[in-house]
Parts: sequence; C-alpha cells; structure tokens
Amino acid sequence: MSVLRRHLETLPRYQREELVENRWGEGEKLASQLGTSWDLLRSILREIERATAASQQGILRHWHEAVLIHQSLSATEKVAALRVWSFVNHKHLYAWPSQDRIARELGYSRGPNLGKALKRAFEIGAYTPVRVKNLPPEIRDQAVHGSRRSLRGIAYRLNPVESWEQEAASFVELQNSNMFHGGTLEGSMAHHLNYEVNRQPASPDSFAHAHEVNQRTFPLVETSQYGTDGGRTHG
Repeated sequence: MSVLRRHLETLPRYQREELVENRWGEGEKLASQLGTSWDLLRSILREIERATAASQQGILRHWHEAVLIHQSLSATEKVAALRVWSFVNHKHLYAWPSQDRIARELGYSRGPNLGKALKRAFEIGAYTPVRVKNLPPEIRDQAVHGSRRSLRGIAYRLNPVESWEQEAASFVELQNSNMFHGGTLEGSMAHHLNYEVNRQPASPDSFAHAHEVNQRTFPLVETSQYGTDGGRTHG
C-alpha cells in the first residue's frame, strides 16, 4: 500500500482529481493496471487530497502571517500583497487578478503606483511573476479559457516562506529579462498585468475551504469578482 501511495503522490493533482471523479472509468482502469481494487485506490487518493489540502492551507496561513510582520515592507506594500493573496487558488497557489480591480479597490493609479507597491513582494520572494503562457498546462487553461487572460499576461505564484530567499535571488535576474523591459518593473506592470473588461472567474475553486483560513486583512473574494483582460495585455 505504501508503494501504491507513493506512486499516486507523484501524479499531478489534477490527474488525481480526474481519477477520483472516474468520469470515463480511468480510475477503475488504473486500479486494474496496478493490481488493486477501485475502492482502495479511491480511498488512498482521497487521503492524499486531504493531506495536500491541509499542507496548502498551512502554506497560505504562514505566508499571510509572514507578510503581516515583515519589517521591510511598508503598510502600502503589505496591503497590495495581501489583496493579491486573497485571490490565490488554494490548490495550485497561483492567481491572476485584474490589475484594474486591485488598483481601484486600493486607491492606486493603474500601472506605476501599483507596480511599485507590488515590486517589494517580488523582491522579497513572496510572489514570483509568471507569464500566463508559461503556467502549467491545466492552470494555463483556467487562466486563458476560464478567465480570458492573455497568454502574454502575468500571473502571480505564491511562494512558501521557506523559499523566499531563493525566489528573491531569482527575481533579481528576472528583472533584467524581456519580461520586465530591462528592469523597468513599473512600466511592465502597466503593460502586462491584467485589464478588467468584465468579471470572469479566474480560479473557479479558489479557497473552497475559506472558512479554515485566518483572515485578518481582507475578506476572501467571491469567484465572480475576478477580472478579465479580454485577451488584451494592456488597457
């Protein structure tokens, strides 16, 4: 059983979910291939999912607390980072909220001012900017087809606190890449971050267990509140 569990744990989370759903009999087929019963396979998959969900929730809580007490972040920078946090999908830890929505809610001008506020979260490694086209395939499909994000747009990857130092070093190199136009983060924010045309869900199951998360700063958003860029990269 331990060998079977280790094998299942190596599968991407979305594949495990598809197996549990067993819509086309793929779960039963795999059970037959592995020489076990479908009931046992499904039970192990559900145990893995519960453990994974608990781990992700722990990462989110620890991240939230670390940002709140981080001494190098100003109050404005914390507010911007925590607002993005409320959009992060609890399963895959990515988010792609509309820049227009964040700017409007926080009272920033779209572009440079919001870019400056978010820049520190990138610099300390709390988030990593990722091109939508470079997201894992199943997540990219959510962003592009579910939320109409441009492939050239930027998503946020929330990083566990223990990896912040490493991610911060990586961001130094990233600032000099084409993604950020030679290091002009504020200008690139204005050009690449998402533009709100209407409200499509960005992460359909974001924070399905929101009641389990300690929220001290913002209420977690409803899925209908995500913005969309309508396939555009700038307003």
